[in-house]
Amino acid sequence: MHADPSSVWNSRSARDRGTTDARTRPAVDVVVPARNEERDIVDCIRSIAAQQYPSTCVRVIVVDNGSTDGTQALLRAEGITEITQVSGRVGAVRNAGAARGSAPIIAFLDADCVAGPAWVSAAVDLLRDETVGAVGGAYLVRDGCTWVESTWSTTLPTAPRLTSALPGGSFIVRRDLFEKLGGFDPDLIAGEDDDLSTRIRREGHELLLSADCYVIHLGTPRSLREVVRRQRWHGSSQLDVAGFRDKLVLLTHLFLLGTFALLAAIASRQNWLIMWSMFALLVPPILLTARRVGATEGALGGPLYLLKTVAVSYAFFVGRSLGLLSNYVFRIARARPSKLNAQ
Repeated sequence: MHADPSSVWNSRSARDRGTTDARTRPAVDVVVPARNEERDIVDCIRSIAAQQYPSTCVRVIVVDNGSTDGTQALLRAEGITEITQVSGRVGAVRNAGAARGSAPIIAFLDADCVAGPAWVSAAVDLLRDETVGAVGGAYLVRDGCTWVESTWSTTLPTAPRLTSALPGGSFIVRRDLFEKLGGFDPDLIAGEDDDLSTRIRREGHELLLSADCYVIHLGTPRSLREVVRRQRWHGSSQLDVAGFRDKLVLLTHLFLLGTFALLAAIASRQNWLIMWSMFALLVPPILLTARRVGATEGALGGPLYLLKTVAVSYAFFVGRSLGLLSNYVFRIARARPSKLNAQ
């Protein structure tokens, strides 16, 4: 689904914002981790200012993770003076922002995301139910996007629905639960949002996707090369977050083994090995394509769309396989000091 970022934060005038009685609404800390985000940070901040929620109840906390571009200058031009500088992985950066606040609700919004006008208010309403642990929304793509972005566009749920994980770029949670669980895992390279989602569900709480909590993800990969790069990063902690039994991790292993088998087949000229490698390299992208097509709920379709989805799915598994190799390297490196200490 496409959306225009500027229409989100221009949808309501400053005079109209905050008309809800602030005395009846809980305070919300919006934590925005940022690093070299001068392209998108202004749209992100303005979308927070345009929320259909009392402005006096919203506090914006930007956590800068070593920006070397004009990010901080643009933030100050937008009136954001609370900028915390923190180094570390994304989980640690998000945790640092949450620690700076005190509001009962923490809303995490990535700097390359533009929140819909009801992003805060809809989440706060849903969190009134104590069985709900956290709320988030779909990632939409910008108007004028590339075919790669459009292929991965998301359809909005018609009503709040249960989900197994929430994306870190649209993650609204009660502070007491967040602090009880220790926040995001600061040691994970990626997948810290999936990890926290899993711990929230294990604690006995539900995760909800809401149509009103959508964000426009300006950082969606715009080319197949960017898909590979992004998924390599996401996949660098997949064993630590999802484990070996996760279906996506299993498919990534199959794809990686297929790659090794193809290289061996080329070297040995064994036909049976070529056939097996083709099977291993084709099945994961096809299954992911089927899942993506099913998720569109009939909104998209046609042979061209299927071909595009297969291409992006293939790039997805190339990146995930590279990330899986990195994950194994990291795990081996962590295990070696333990063995040396044991000796």
